[in-house]
Amino acid sequence: MKFTTKVVMSAEITKFERFDYVDFEYIDFNDTMKKDLASSFDPKKFRLIFDLTNKDPNGDGYSIVATASHRKKAKFEIVEQSNGVFNLVGEAEITVPLKISSVNKNDFVVSIVSGDVWKGSENEVKLVFNAIKISDFNLAN
Repeated sequence: MKFTTKVVMSAEITKFERFDYVDFEYIDFNDTMKKDLASSFDPKKFRLIFDLTNKDPNGDGYSIVATASHRKKAKFEIVEQSNGVFNLVGEAEITVPLKISSVNKNDFVVSIVSGDVWKGSENEVKLVFNAIKISDFNLAN
C-alpha cells in the first residue's frame, strides 16, 4: 500500500533536538544555533514524520510511523517569525510505501508529528512541533 497526501503547513517549532553522541546528552539550542540551522536549511536533507493510528473500536488498534523524504515535489524552509521564534513552513506532495495491506483509510487518524534534518549524521536535528492532523489522505494499493 501507499500513503499519499498533499501537505501545506506552517508550524511553530517548539523544540530543536540534537543528541551529542560523545557526551550522550541532548544539546540545548540557543538562538544563534537556530538561526544557523534556518540559514543553512537544505530541504533535500529534511524528512517529515507521520503517525498513522488505527482506530479500532475494540481497543486493539496500532500505530504506523511513516517517514517522508522530500526531493522533487517539496518546498520547505525554516523562517524566524520573531526574535527566537521559528516556524517550519512549506508544502509537499507525499507518497510513502507502507508494509500493510487490505486496510480502509477511514480506520486511520493521520498526523504529522515532527521533522528531522540530516538524519543519520552527527548534525542530525529533530524539529518538534504540535502534531498537525491530516484529514485529506489516501491509502491505496
